[in-house]
Amino acid sequence: MTPKSRSKRTTQPPIDADPVQFTACFAYRGPSSGKQNLFCEGVALDRIAGSVGTPAYVYSRASIEAAYRALDRAFGSLPHTVCYAVKANSNLAVLRVLAELGSSFDIVSGGELDRLRRSAYRAIASFFRASAKPSRRSGRHFGIPERDRAAVAF
Repeated sequence: MTPKSRSKRTTQPPIDADPVQFTACFAYRGPSSGKQNLFCEGVALDRIAGSVGTPAYVYSRASIEAAYRALDRAFGSLPHTVCYAVKANSNLAVLRVLAELGSSFDIVSGGELDRLRRSAYRAIASFFRASAKPSRRSGRHFGIPERDRAAVAF
């Protein structure tokens, strides 16, 4: 017979993710003793919610650009390629900003490739990771011209 565990499990309360903790482009404004509004790049999020409804996803272009440039600069003069995993966030506007910065992309499916195409991305380099997929999932399978296929890894 297995002895009963004497540990008491406690349920942790959900953690609220405060964007102000992670990026300088989000800030609270308003009286310190009253209701403060959250802003992104100077635009009140309650104004955005009033215009488009909720839920709404709000991204800071300045934050994306700053993070990309910091990562790119971190490599200095070393030859490198910065690749964004489309699976992380396939929002067309986000992909477009990264493409404008010169990012390459890591894609694993035809759907992700379609997202890149719809973001008006012209391939500099797209990396297909298909280690767990059949070989037919190469760039050729998706109809990508050879000049736009940088690497296919299996």
